Amino acid sequence: MRTDKKLRYFKRKITELCKENIESDMIKAFFKSKEFNDWYEEILDNRDEITLYAVIDSEYKIKLIRDKEETKIYLSGLAEHKVPEPINLNRNII
Repeated sequence: MRTDKKLRYFKRKITELCKENIESDMIKAFFKSKEFNDWYEEILDNRDEITLYAVIDSEYKIKLIRDKEETKIYLSGLAEHKVPEPINLNRNII
């Protein structure tokens, strides 16, 4: 699958999960999945971070930041809503 198609796919997938419950364990499980990690390694091969916009009707954005052994996933509020703490995932967890 081409990178731009994968990016759209993951935006949709993350949006669906976030609409269900922004603090859901399903979101964390998705970010730890082999499918996501394989894509993440490919798309961020030459970049330090990528931001996925238009999540939850433009009320939140998700920024993925790669830091050697750790992935930090920030859910940032674009409107006045409760914003959860950043999700920190160990890169070795699949």
